[in-house]
Amino acid sequence: MCPSDFSSKHLSNLAIRTNDTASQWFLRQQLGVNKLGQMLKAMAKDAGFLKHKRITNHSVRKFLVKKLRNANIPPTETMAITGQNMSSP
Repeated sequence: MCPSDFSSKHLSNLAIRTNDTASQWFLRQQLGVNKLGQMLKAMAKDAGFLKHKRITNHSVRKFLVKKLRNANIPPTETMAITGQNMSSP
């Protein structure tokens, strides 16, 4: 299901799945590092984050892994969500 709090500006960067039987509304495909960085910058601005707060692909992934660990999500599920092939320390 599509998150209701995302703006259409950010969702336009995802490839929409047209197959009605699919469980995901988007396609899993890689984005270039520049495109992802631009998206993060725009989302941070829209969310009202402070301009001096540096948000990077790495910091977002690290934050997510920390939250998943604190929620007692198994490492194998965390790796599947983040696309990691090994657990981080």
